[in-house]
Amino acid sequence: MFFFSRIVFLDAPESWGCNFQDARSPLAERIQSLHHDIMFFLIVIAIFVFWMLGRTIWFFTASKNPHPSMIVHGQTLEIIWTVIPSIILLILAVPSFALLYSMDEVVHPAVTLKVTGNQWYWSYDYSDFATSNTDSIVFDSYMISENDLEEGQLRLLEVDNRVVLPVQTHIRLLITGRDVIHNWGIPSLAIKCDGMPGRLNQASLFIKREGLFFGQCSELCGVNHGFMPICVEGVSLEDYLNWIDVKLAENAPVVEMEVAEVDTILVLEEEETNTCLPKGGIEAPTREETPEAPTPEAPTREEIPEEPNREETLEEPAPRSDK
Repeated sequence: MFFFSRIVFLDAPESWGCNFQDARSPLAERIQSLHHDIMFFLIVIAIFVFWMLGRTIWFFTASKNPHPSMIVHGQTLEIIWTVIPSIILLILAVPSFALLYSMDEVVHPAVTLKVTGNQWYWSYDYSDFATSNTDSIVFDSYMISENDLEEGQLRLLEVDNRVVLPVQTHIRLLITGRDVIHNWGIPSLAIKCDGMPGRLNQASLFIKREGLFFGQCSELCGVNHGFMPICVEGVSLEDYLNWIDVKLAENAPVVEMEVAEVDTILVLEEEETNTCLPKGGIEAPTREETPEAPTPEAPTREEIPEEPNREETLEEPAPRSDK
């Protein structure tokens, strides 16, 4: 009984754990089911191969088989060991491709969560409840250091701000990176998606029960790569809506303060503009008040000075005196 109680609630990794974490999404259940089905074929093939290998080693001695067979070619045997593995691969390909396509399918999501990977923390954005660009739910999630852990909290897995998501609800994840490539992965929910700078990847999520689900960054992203935990808290829809109301109420004073600051700045700018203007404002000059610029008159022929005669201005050169 103690053994099974440990397996049922594996929502976080444990020491020397060799089994899967408890599947809490339909996708995780299908992945683990496909793994168990493939393991059946692998065990059968492994038993057959090791039996053939042991039989060959056992009889490949002169004492047990002094007159070995000289057969080096068997067309029937070659056809058998080529066709049978091909049939097995085709049988495994059908559920594998169906599962692969279902991983990329997004079914009418009711909640959208944007995940941004940073060095070395996560940023989350609940933009579904935003009425403007300033009051959406945005927060950062950092790992809690070992010295600040409380009793019952998990080392290297606890965070200061958990991701709260409703159960029995289709969720869309938009994952990206701000600096380097990160990976947002939670084994019990079968989520493992890269967050790449300049690119927005999409994944779907459906949580079947309430609880805490832990994960970590699964892409080498720098010196503190091992200190980027992920903690998702699955709650009921009612509790989720209450949490949204609390978060919006926390953001409301900040938004009102920002709006008040903007209004104050606009009022001060308007007062400065009014003090610089004369009383009654500046009136645009009318056409009658605008002085007309004098039009320059073209000079007459008499006013143009005549050029001196070039022949009269030339002087004769002085005679050269010979010493």
